[in-house]
Amino acid sequence: TKKVFLFDVNHTLINTAAYHTQALEKVNNYLKKYTDKHAAQYITTRFNEIFLLMVAGFLLRTDKEWEEIPGGRKSYENLVDLITSHQTKVKENWGFIKKWSREVFLKIAADEIRVILPPEVIHNTATVYWNTITDLTQPFVEAKKLHAYLAKKGYPSYLLTSSDGRLQIKKGFFTYNASFSGNYKKKRMKTLKKKGLYFRDIIVGDPFDKPLPDYYKRATEIVQRNLKKKIDKEDFVIVGNSFEDDLETPNVILGFGQGFLIKKGYPVKKTHWNIFEIGNLLEIISIMKI
Repeated sequence: TKKVFLFDVNHTLINTAAYHTQALEKVNNYLKKYTDKHAAQYITTRFNEIFLLMVAGFLLRTDKEWEEIPGGRKSYENLVDLITSHQTKVKENWGFIKKWSREVFLKIAADEIRVILPPEVIHNTATVYWNTITDLTQPFVEAKKLHAYLAKKGYPSYLLTSSDGRLQIKKGFFTYNASFSGNYKKKRMKTLKKKGLYFRDIIVGDPFDKPLPDYYKRATEIVQRNLKKKIDKEDFVIVGNSFEDDLETPNVILGFGQGFLIKKGYPVKKTHWNIFEIGNLLEIISIMKI
């Protein structure tokens, strides 16, 4: 039982995007309490458009792929510039921004139609969004089976998840409190224990997020404190759905042990000396012979 498993969460163990539409409905209904129905609908629709463009920026790589997106790559770059302009204080204080902050998405959408949403309304609307997704989210069947198997065999598992980017507005500026944002995400992720996942702790990307080396170094420190012993780098097993975000830094740059890249439906393929592409989480059991 020397091996320790570190799991990415979204699109590896769960799929929060599957509940995005239901969360938008809750957002629209909540906004109607503070503005008229047409403004609420516009903000909700625009919030969704911003979200989808950010997803495109995360997933798309080639110019040909961007031809399918209205406005192309330039529209994404302009959006990131706008998001950055709303986080000048965050950038000054931390040296980075939180690109996926739902609070900023809401502010941008409301500004476009000159609707002034009080800071507490923006904060609470984002909370409604996240809480809806948290309540609806169910782990993948194979994720529950793998976690149950690892727990039975005595292999410790940990969740490695990115920040929700919970920002607050103070004196007219977005501000970032790493403890507040991280604790909120951790509380959300803990609900997965009641839904069939077995894990010892959760490492959240606050303040430093994937794929920064500091994130993974902090993760190993937390694990070692939790297990009360030193863990050799080669004994960490990393499981994720993105090579760039989940595997490249720990497995290629930092020299961690085994890595598994989830590509659902694809055949097993070894891509690096210590990384396999797999189509199903349960294939980890046979490949590692555990």
